[in-house]
Amino acid sequence: MRTYAIAADMPGETEEAASRRTFLADRIRTFFPTCCQPFGALWIVKSDRELGEIRDNLAPYLTEGDKLVVLLTDDACAWRGLAPDAALWLQEQL
Repeated sequence: MRTYAIAADMPGETEEAASRRTFLADRIRTFFPTCCQPFGALWIVKSDRELGEIRDNLAPYLTEGDKLVVLLTDDACAWRGLAPDAALWLQEQL
């Protein structure tokens, strides 16, 4: 499995915008059971899928003005100040 970083920028302070962000987070957790959301709109996922496939699977959950980036990463990581569960996930998965 490869490791990907997925980041989304879904602007807006409305209830609808918050709902879309929650829905995208739920979709990511569904598509990638081995995942971690260390903070905000950043997810680290393990998957055999290709970059374009990941982007294309998440694109339907975005609206005009939303931004999404999917990065293939190596398994090296350094962090500070993460929640214990996120730090443990990173230690175990990377």
